[in-house]
Amino acid sequence: MIKTFDYLTKGIERWPEKTRGAKAMRYLSVYLQSIQDDEEQLAELLSAFVNWYRPGQSFTFVLDIIGAYFLGQPRPAEFATDDESYRTLLVARTIARVSDGSEGAVILLIDFLARINGGQGDYFVVSGPPEHWSIDIFGVTLSSIWQSLYVTLIFDTIGAVDSFTLNINNNGAGVYDSETQGYDVALYS
Repeated sequence: MIKTFDYLTKGIERWPEKTRGAKAMRYLSVYLQSIQDDEEQLAELLSAFVNWYRPGQSFTFVLDIIGAYFLGQPRPAEFATDDESYRTLLVARTIARVSDGSEGAVILLIDFLARINGGQGDYFVVSGPPEHWSIDIFGVTLSSIWQSLYVTLIFDTIGAVDSFTLNINNNGAGVYDSETQGYDVALYS
């Protein structure tokens, strides 16, 4: 493991004695702790890359680091031994993260989702005013985890909406509930 510098302890030790008021020390501690957290994450990432080139090492840790630290998408338990599915999820998460909520951005994600999990790229997207969406994706075979991920990814891409329906293979997959202001991800036949 790459050694990290202790910014919090060293920073406070180096702060001049005459200006060590309680309020100033609290502000300094918060600031230095955020730097310390970044330093530790960077050290973990660099250590992982150093280990990458050792014979017999798996590349799984690289996906885990990219997913958890850079994309905010930790590996789902269902993908614990499935790097290919997790890699696909990270691509989809990247598309969702850079979305501006426009119809073009939503279609970019829908097109990607319609081509994975056995799909042939068949989909239909209808948006009324920006807050009303109806999306159909055809020909995909989804496990329950992918079902849930499709809804989450599309919702993250679109952003705030008044109504949203997602149909996968003509089964309701996600319906927005305006009372609870949430999504029901259960399949409806």
